[in-house]
Amino acid sequence: MLSRITRSRRLAVTLVASLLLTLAACGDDSTDAADASGLDSVTISGDVGTAPKVTFDGQVTVTTTETKTLVTGDGPKLEQGDQVLTHLWIGNGFTQQQALNTYDDKKPELITLDDQLGKVFQEAIVGQTVGSRVAVAATAKEAFGASGNPTLGIANKDTVIMVIDLVSGVLDGPQGTAKPRRAGRRRSSRRTTCRRAWTSRARPSRHRVSGSLRSCRATVRRSRRARPSW
Repeated sequence: MLSRITRSRRLAVTLVASLLLTLAACGDDSTDAADASGLDSVTISGDVGTAPKVTFDGQVTVTTTETKTLVTGDGPKLEQGDQVLTHLWIGNGFTQQQALNTYDDKKPELITLDDQLGKVFQEAIVGQTVGSRVAVAATAKEAFGASGNPTLGIANKDTVIMVIDLVSGVLDGPQGTAKPRRAGRRRSSRRTTCRRAWTSRARPSRHRVSGSLRSCRATVRRSRRARPSW
């Protein structure tokens, strides 16, 4: 339970950090464009709905956010304001290590595409279709803000690699066609009929509801002639 709470807090920090951290980054933010390798230096394999296997060819550096749709789903297109169940894998392009993986708990997270979600995440998800897998490479500053994300072990000058699986949309209401009720009067069972008849004439504790409907009716007739006095 504790690990689940801790992971949820880490994910919440991950998704909204870019809105909270807006100060200037520490140190020199300049990056040599010639050194940028981006998503071309990362190999991502596996199917949507299973944990991705991410292999680094070396340290990853980028100057601007890169987004690549690895798998295009056949579900509905996601728009601003929609909700989607999402599995998220995050890695550090500098250390080439995994920082977060929601597949570890085998439970996707519900993400709402609104202004509370970081800009990098919004741009990567809005316009995609449910069932898609999207890869993102971004600077820590663009993904999380000026300080990076210390909770995930990502410094302010590291590169962030993300694999986002849009596993399922959230329905706005009931779907499908209601099944019509069968016509005709519902028939009560003999036991139910007997119980109803008896309870309307006498105490049920003095009669064991069983046998045929005829015996039940006979019992009710007898009860009319000699109703118990309790």
